Amino acid sequence: MIAPRHDSSCVAITGATGLLGHSVLAALLGRQVRCLAVVRPPVHRALARLNRLLEQHGLDTAAMLRDERLIIVAGDTVDGLPPAPAAGIRAIVHAAGSTRFAADRHGEPHRTNVLGTMRLLEWAAMHGIDEFHHVSTAFVGGRGRGPFAEQTSRRPPAFHNDYERSKWEAEMACAAWRRAGTKRRLTIYRPSIIVGDSVHGRTTAFNGFYLLLRAADTIARLAGQDPRLERYAMPLRVRARHDGAVNIVPVDYVASMIAGAVTLARPPRGVFHLVHPRPPRHDLVQTVIESAFDIGGGEIVPPAFTGRGGDDGFISDIDRAFGTMIESIGPYLIDAPEFARRRCRALERRLAVQCPTIDEAFLHRLIRYGRDTRWGRAPRRRTVLDEQCAAYFERFLPARLPESQVARVHGLNATVRFIIEDIARGQWVCRFENGQLAHMHRGVNGLREDFAYRTSRRAFWRIVSGDSDPQEVFLAGHADVTGDAEKALKMAVNLNAFSREFPCRPEQLGSSIEEAPA
Repeated sequence: MIAPRHDSSCVAITGATGLLGHSVLAALLGRQVRCLAVVRPPVHRALARLNRLLEQHGLDTAAMLRDERLIIVAGDTVDGLPPAPAAGIRAIVHAAGSTRFAADRHGEPHRTNVLGTMRLLEWAAMHGIDEFHHVSTAFVGGRGRGPFAEQTSRRPPAFHNDYERSKWEAEMACAAWRRAGTKRRLTIYRPSIIVGDSVHGRTTAFNGFYLLLRAADTIARLAGQDPRLERYAMPLRVRARHDGAVNIVPVDYVASMIAGAVTLARPPRGVFHLVHPRPPRHDLVQTVIESAFDIGGGEIVPPAFTGRGGDDGFISDIDRAFGTMIESIGPYLIDAPEFARRRCRALERRLAVQCPTIDEAFLHRLIRYGRDTRWGRAPRRRTVLDEQCAAYFERFLPARLPESQVARVHGLNATVRFIIEDIARGQWVCRFENGQLAHMHRGVNGLREDFAYRTSRRAFWRIVSGDSDPQEVFLAGHADVTGDAEKALKMAVNLNAFSREFPCRPEQLGSSIEEAPA
């Protein structure tokens, strides 16, 4: 094993407040490497988050700032990097990135993953920084089962989503940067689906593989609230290959590999697949999920299976909702790709790092941590400024609903309670009869609802403005449903259609509401 470097220079890292970024930062600091973290302003908010995250790794942020082992600078890879390095930077670890699968109106994920990477590379060239460590994804190979090689390819494959495309384009920008300078060193890390650490299951991000876990948790809670649902015979089907596996990898392993490579006297060049050598099979994941959430009846069906349900093949609204919840990770269950990892194995031996085993106990740790933290759902500061939510229910909705397509859905009959958690008297009961709003009442009352939606004010405005589908908000952990689950799922479709037809933003309804912290 080659000895690590010890000098007065520092390593700059982007994405330092993210799941992987802060884990790499902690690993570097634990190896006595001086680090410069580029964080988005305001710095005080990023610093508070970093302090919480690094404390979990046993690191004293205040002491490291005093000793200048850790330097914090404000900057953004897209909107503006520091005008000059604040210290002697010998290498950059680019861990910032957008994990959004589908393009949004802000230009993500292309904006962060491609433009941000290109501008950071330009910044490195401008300041003579010749060592660049780039975090990509193992799924830049796109569709297909592989095995995918540990090398870049100038020919774009067929991608599953915009995220994969953006990561491939970022790799092409990195390769062009390397070719433009004879002394430049480029290392590309391609982790698979990153999950919590191997010891505690701890994570700060609940997307990717967690969508499957959260969907199961949601269905289990609905089964407990609706006596008509048989929790041990839930009609849930997952399209996947019976002989396949889902390649998940613990964040502490990925962070150790990256930090270890950065600290080598001669860091490795090229592409490394930081993927699990023995990923868990689908049947093991199913067994653990059914055990953890006390449900049964799930079925792994072939990728081409359509079933004997409705036109889309689903046999119930529960099955359809479950399919929608896990839709974005569906391709990674169906294709179950394989990855070459010869170069990764050589780096593991060089660093004396071993990828942790993923077994039932590991998966249970992930689930336990997710449930204990409510899948990352943070408490919101309460506020009494609720005029705009009230105006939506009491003015906007009654005025626009008769003009909408939803009003023509004659079978729409339901009594719904809307609960906005972080405003005073934030409950409204609406009774819909043949698509029309027949009654509305604010506050706690004696009306018996068929079901209720509970959410935060911020999530509520994301839905009614048409920016987010209710399913997306639900999976993000910012909404809950109680009562008649199937009716609630049908109503969610209609509410989404109404918000797309008549989007409403708070500024349309009078005085502003103070923003709660994210």
